[in-house]
Amino acid sequence: MKFFNYLLNCLKNCFISSRSTNRATATVATTMTLVLAACTAQQQQPDMPTSSNTAGNVERAIPKALKTRYQTAITQLQNEQIELASQGFRALTIDYPTYSGAYINLGLIELKRKQTDEAENLFRQAISVNPESFSGHHQLAILYRKKGQFDQAESHYLHAIKIDPSSPEVHRNLAILYDLYMGKLTQALTLYQTYQSLLPEPDPVLKGWIIDIKNRIKAQNKNPDKNIDSAITEN
Repeated sequence: MKFFNYLLNCLKNCFISSRSTNRATATVATTMTLVLAACTAQQQQPDMPTSSNTAGNVERAIPKALKTRYQTAITQLQNEQIELASQGFRALTIDYPTYSGAYINLGLIELKRKQTDEAENLFRQAISVNPESFSGHHQLAILYRKKGQFDQAESHYLHAIKIDPSSPEVHRNLAILYDLYMGKLTQALTLYQTYQSLLPEPDPVLKGWIIDIKNRIKAQNKNPDKNIDSAITEN
């Protein structure tokens, strides 16, 4: 189950970062809480088979044989039969090349193998066959964030939000990108507030994040010529 749990974890966005050391102690503490919370998102199942839309935005029915073979590959993942699962997903990309789910899961497998470039290619194939693949855009955004390509990460997060504006996680992930990496505090605040509104119950920790970022926005407005967010570098 270890590898299957890894795939579950890949479908959430873990940010590991550091704040500038010249921040106030309270702000640093809030940031540490934020980063840790970003690594404990709600688990999701590995990406399921998804078709591209036909004319008129009517989604095609997923063939029964595809569903059966897909579930077999998922079961193999659960049983740590990684090579068999990978072979099954690759066969699906040949027999059903216009369905994006197999590409996503192959990409997650390659991430586990630390084959980042191959994972990126697979996620890009997923959005090539299905430009409205939420998981494809979301996984690319996560990957680009980790590679320090923040503009590309932002673009794919925004596309994912356009596809599924009801997803709390993608709003949170983009908010953290803006807050910790891009210094877009006002946009981050809006996204944190949207994230809070999408949760089934208010999150008291998130309330602290929102108070913190409001205070930093006020400080920034009082000192418009001083960038209070120092440049952040990846370890």
